[in-house]
Amino acid sequence: GKEPPANWRQWPRTGGEFARHPLAARPADPAADADRLLRAFLPAAFRRPPTAAQAAHYVRLVRDRLAAGDPFDDAMREGYKAALCSAEFLTSPEKPGPLDGYAAAARLARFLWASLPADELTAAAARGELGTPAGLTAQTERLLADPKARRFAES
Repeated sequence: GKEPPANWRQWPRTGGEFARHPLAARPADPAADADRLLRAFLPAAFRRPPTAAQAAHYVRLVRDRLAAGDPFDDAMREGYKAALCSAEFLTSPEKPGPLDGYAAAARLARFLWASLPADELTAAAARGELGTPAGLTAQTERLLADPKARRFAES
């Protein structure tokens, strides 16, 4: 409820002043903000859009914590941790057979960038471009031309 000190951007990230003056999110509508933030996070974590049931599960975890009186920050951390501990994040849960666009995007990004798919690659997956040889080739060449491809060569 207080304004942070003017020099807070220069504080070390751990300990020190941050420990003495912790910043906490206090949204006007915690349930709506939890829903919005988790639904924005899950596609990146899962490397594909989550199903409605998956999204509802993580939103429910946070809302349950909020209903129990937990601070917004703690409740959100619970939802994020649950998503980051899920099989959808930790593994590649594709079914045997041809890959869909999102699975192809995840594999390209992991192999060529040692990273998650960026927005452009995810958008190409959503448009169905990675299901065609021309689209797959174009995205592969784009990824290899990016400086992030150096991670592939170095690892």
